[in-house]
Amino acid sequence: MVNSFQVVITNQLKPDQDKNLITEKLAILFKIDAQKAAQLLIKPRTVIKDNLDEATARKYLAAIQQTGAHCELINTQDAVDLPQIVDPPKSDSRAPQPGAGTRASAHTHQDAPLSLVAREEKTEKETREKLLTLRDASDATLCPDCGTIRGSVDAICLHCGYNPFEFESQQASSGSKKSFLIAGVILLLLFSIGAIVALPHIQKFMLQHKINQDLALAFDIRNQVSEFIVTTSFFPNQNIDANLPNDISNDTIESIIVSDNGVLTVTLRAEALKEQESQTLIFVPRAVKGVIAWNCLGGTLRNDLRPEFCRNSLSQ
Repeated sequence: MVNSFQVVITNQLKPDQDKNLITEKLAILFKIDAQKAAQLLIKPRTVIKDNLDEATARKYLAAIQQTGAHCELINTQDAVDLPQIVDPPKSDSRAPQPGAGTRASAHTHQDAPLSLVAREEKTEKETREKLLTLRDASDATLCPDCGTIRGSVDAICLHCGYNPFEFESQQASSGSKKSFLIAGVILLLLFSIGAIVALPHIQKFMLQHKINQDLALAFDIRNQVSEFIVTTSFFPNQNIDANLPNDISNDTIESIIVSDNGVLTVTLRAEALKEQESQTLIFVPRAVKGVIAWNCLGGTLRNDLRPEFCRNSLSQ
């Protein structure tokens, strides 16, 4: 036979306990007003729940003890009549006297034969009580953190302080953080794609800038040769003719050689150009009305790496 239990609150309080605080917690737990909650601590013993299985009864016990109230579990087989939390039924003047009613009831139970109808009525009652028990201890009212039974689904847990509204706000905040994180990842991905696409163009621009800087040496040599031709009316055929050193170079330029009729051949380093072989840029002088004009369209240097005025419009 399965034991059933009563959950009983007593009015026993420790000297250091605050009765008003306990009353307030009981009112929150059971969703009742403070006046009714205070009545629970007036009577010596008050039954809160009856006909509970042991597991459910212990959940109620744990929840009530968290309020500070003194609570007990009583096996209904050993229980005596205790005051209930609900209001007692109104008296009926036509009801039989206590003594007579008790004797009649006892006589009826003793003389009543066993029958299927009686068994069905008892089964229906037990089923209804079981359903009520399941409703009282539904998973929705249990605290998801500590398992303590709460007064309602949206009530704050008195044991661990779990707040369903705070939990929902945390979930919303977590959702916002995830959205920001996803947006950040997307932006980072777009930035990375843009960088990959732009990288070759950036590298090409940096290479052109470096070549133009180092070609300034070649233009200085060209100007010196122009001055020499104007002064001497002679086109040099080698570096020494124009008072130039044989070794003229820098990070990009490997050499600058003066050849027949003052032609300058500027050789650029392969590693500086990111090429397999060295490239050349050729300057050819020509006297026009006492002024030396230079043509720099010759040589093997790629058109996109040349100074703008040295680019051949027919080159690809």
